[in-house]
Amino acid sequence: MPRVAKTEEVDSNGSKSTQTSVGNITPKAGEAFTIYFVAENVGEGDGLITVPVLANGELVAEKVVGVTADQFRVINVSLILEAGDYVITVGDMTAQLTVIE
Repeated sequence: MPRVAKTEEVDSNGSKSTQTSVGNITPKAGEAFTIYFVAENVGEGDGLITVPVLANGELVAEKVVGVTADQFRVINVSLILEAGDYVITVGDMTAQLTVIE
């Protein structure tokens, strides 16, 4: 299932750091957020694939991914969507997502 991540700067005791949260995050309209998914090559040869990312059935991003034989990679794709409810589809994986104002 595609996972959603949000990275933000956090101020703690006068020191700034970057914090990334993964899971059930509610992105804001017009702001970038990142989804993560696993691409696996179960074949015998190395290969390149184009992975489409769909939101409610519409293409919103594509990523060309190289994966060696019998290996997998965690892939990330940044998205920016308008407010609303979405079904994000990557291959045969889906996740529901609400983008707020």
